[in-house]
Amino acid sequence: MKEYYRDANSIQALGPGNHDVIAFEKDTVNSGKGGGIRHFGFRLIEPGDINTAVDEVEDAGGKLIRRGEFAPGFPFAYVNDPDGYEIEIWYE
Repeated sequence: MKEYYRDANSIQALGPGNHDVIAFEKDTVNSGKGGGIRHFGFRLIEPGDINTAVDEVEDAGGKLIRRGEFAPGFPFAYVNDPDGYEIEIWYE
């Protein structure tokens, strides 16, 4: 693994695959507690696919939580699937 990104609240690491990223996020409220997955994500091949991806989630019964850009031309969206799992969809 290799550090890919770091800020005050998170570190992202590249895994062995070309597109594997694992995010470690600071969470003082839940630190030390057992539990499930905070969220998982899918990286887009084209940045313009973000609208289609969000539409597909909503058509399947999910909902948009928030969206924006990490930087100009690098869109992201966080959605909940119909079961309430948080999914990150992004392009970089």
